[in-house]
Amino acid sequence: MKKQKHILLAFYKGTPWPTSCIRDKNMIGHFQKLSHEMITTGLRMGISLDTQKQDYLTQLNKFESTLIKHSSTGQAGGIAGPNSIKKVCEELGMDEKTITSLWYLDVGALLELKVIENDNMNGWWNQSTDEDNIDRLIDIHNQDYPEA
Repeated sequence: MKKQKHILLAFYKGTPWPTSCIRDKNMIGHFQKLSHEMITTGLRMGISLDTQKQDYLTQLNKFESTLIKHSSTGQAGGIAGPNSIKKVCEELGMDEKTITSLWYLDVGALLELKVIENDNMNGWWNQSTDEDNIDRLIDIHNQDYPEA
């Protein structure tokens, strides 16, 4: 029997950040915990919930619009491969790991704060699959796609 792996994607306005977190089945709980800690740290620093909500929305809107801009079509629904991600990172002045972490944490925070629902457009998508399927998904993700 093949070993099971888990893929976690965080969606915002129907768009997932294309770098998935491939870990174990408890990754949603991990991100929910970190998002909660981010919110409570903000409160301890005197940042209101309303301000935090706006900050997370503003950041995700910037990430999402920049990702779409550099996708294969330049429109929602386009594919974002490695070249797209590289351009997003350059434009935002952040590395891929930082943007991935912030995207997942912001989605988790907005879910906890009930700004977004965990539905077909926003929230978590968690899939279990065997290692061969993971390798195929990674190969597909790593393809270069035509520029918009």
